[in-house]
Amino acid sequence: MSKQQRNILVILSNRYQPSQKARYFELVCEADGTILEERPLKGQPKEARFEEVWENDENKKTVAHCTRLTRHYRHPLQKPPGNKDITPAAKTRRKTGKD
Repeated sequence: MSKQQRNILVILSNRYQPSQKARYFELVCEADGTILEERPLKGQPKEARFEEVWENDENKKTVAHCTRLTRHYRHPLQKPPGNKDITPAAKTRRKTGKD
């Protein structure tokens, strides 16, 4: 049985010195939240490829030292929630007879 895995982006920043460069980590987790792998990223990712985005702004060095993380919903680096294919017929305006 294969378990579903999620890619999570963790951003470690410093709210006291906003000019300090943020650190980015990619976590590979199971569906229940067990962390399988933690990879530091060289910089901010370019494409939206993460299921979740979390941030800690207490100037921590690694994810293991974080005691509190804040989840960001609809973050630009988060994948869209679903692939909503809109057919051309659904885009057309409904005629009401009053036109």
